[in-house]
Amino acid sequence: MGQKPCRRLSVKNEKQYFKEKKKEMLKHFTRVDGFLENSSEWVVIFREEMKIFKDESWSDSIMQVIHYWESYHDTNSKVAFVWNKINSIRKIPIIDQSRACLWPKSISNLQTFSYEVEIDPHKKALNTFLTEKNDCTLYRLIKNFRQSFVDYYCYKKNNKLILKPKFFDNLPKLIEETDEAILNFMMILLKIIPKFFLDLPNNIKDVQGIIRNAVISYEVLDLLVLIRKESLEDLQNSYLEGLQSFNDIKINCMIFNRLAKDENENYLKAIVNLVEIASCKSIGEIHDSVAMLMNNISICLYDENNPEEIATDEDIIQAFLLVVGRSSAPDLPLYLGILNKFLDNDTLNIKEIGQGIHKLTFIVNNSKDWSSFISN
Repeated sequence: MGQKPCRRLSVKNEKQYFKEKKKEMLKHFTRVDGFLENSSEWVVIFREEMKIFKDESWSDSIMQVIHYWESYHDTNSKVAFVWNKINSIRKIPIIDQSRACLWPKSISNLQTFSYEVEIDPHKKALNTFLTEKNDCTLYRLIKNFRQSFVDYYCYKKNNKLILKPKFFDNLPKLIEETDEAILNFMMILLKIIPKFFLDLPNNIKDVQGIIRNAVISYEVLDLLVLIRKESLEDLQNSYLEGLQSFNDIKINCMIFNRLAKDENENYLKAIVNLVEIASCKSIGEIHDSVAMLMNNISICLYDENNPEEIATDEDIIQAFLLVVGRSSAPDLPLYLGILNKFLDNDTLNIKEIGQGIHKLTFIVNNSKDWSSFISN
């Protein structure tokens, strides 16, 4: 028996159908607390909070976005957490600890930032709207901030950022000034996001991290690296001297032999992870690279004959140092400085990723003592 052909609605009935559907949608959304009453409350809060930047010329273009804002502009964005339909086809780096050594302080929950966002539909939706949806006002505010903020401090030459001469007078103060402005802008976003979206779950975790990844990306990340490169000369020079003399160090530690004999080339993968930090486009991508670096080192140190063996801190430091030395990543101290400044306390001191950042920071800060770490 064949299927009956689908009966087509008349034009009149189609109009009536969509009219009824629109009524249903409006009825549904009016049940959601704050849909009508608070549709522009976030704008009021944003204007008030942005007064801290009233004397900054770079803030003018950001306020222009708000000046021309109308509530209907964000109808689709505001219902993101009501419908919760966000698709993604991005390739996500994932930690696999099935054959990884144990650490003195467990890193069993180590994971990349991208994967943590991808597997949580609420995080995924928020991250998508802040970083990809150009029809979302929050996305446009963040993009406008990045562009106007960087244009205030820099100009471009041959597609490369150059710090304007007038800002060279007091570089330490410049770092403090730019860091504070970025942190303040992120806090403003943290205040308005719950007012912007309908039904934003109050238990959604790591909203601050998602905001941070959206703001500290592309030209803002480049600016932070540039300013630190001009300012942190002593630390940078000491580290570069350590890299230059690394090949002259007579390596005498068992960890080196284990890494060199790694049949799955995880030692080389760890080196690539470290080198890739300099090409990352956001602070979240740097998080990913450090997490993958930690994972690949853990796999290198895994002993299949003794899978429950816990690697010592000394072994792990030696492994990290060998990767740092072989990678010859010249700007590593600059990126670590950014991570240590902008990552929140939980990420640095509670989450597993913090252990990797602390070990890399220790190695960079003690570049004059590298030979004593791997020559005993």
